[in-house]
Amino acid sequence: MVNHNIVAGPLSKVRLSIKLLPESDYSVIDQIIDFVFIYGIGSAGITPFEKMLFAKPVGYNKCLTIKSDQIHSFFGHLGCAVAEAVKVRLPWRLDVTVAGIEKAQSREVVKAMAQLSNCGRGCDCGCGY
Repeated sequence: MVNHNIVAGPLSKVRLSIKLLPESDYSVIDQIIDFVFIYGIGSAGITPFEKMLFAKPVGYNKCLTIKSDQIHSFFGHLGCAVAEAVKVRLPWRLDVTVAGIEKAQSREVVKAMAQLSNCGRGCDCGCGY
């Protein structure tokens, strides 16, 4: 049973299931990516990607098309981590589903904030910068 009272928001640990979609149609490729992040810890504020997920419960689903010039403007501080997880050159067609939400523990928040400095656009993570 899904608890719709738990929704994505500040300092929640959000687990996404991301499916890569082929270019020609919205059928699903076999690759499914598990992506976990802490909501709202970026120094530049909430990203458009996080805004899309705000107050959404487990089960929320959205299909996205991301072009190479949009990765950092849409994903913000999460751009490099998403690129590293997806491991496919841009552009992407993604089917994103919220698979889990829980309150992040303090140590998880600190660890995630420390990892934000890993990508300086030029990081060779596959984000194209």
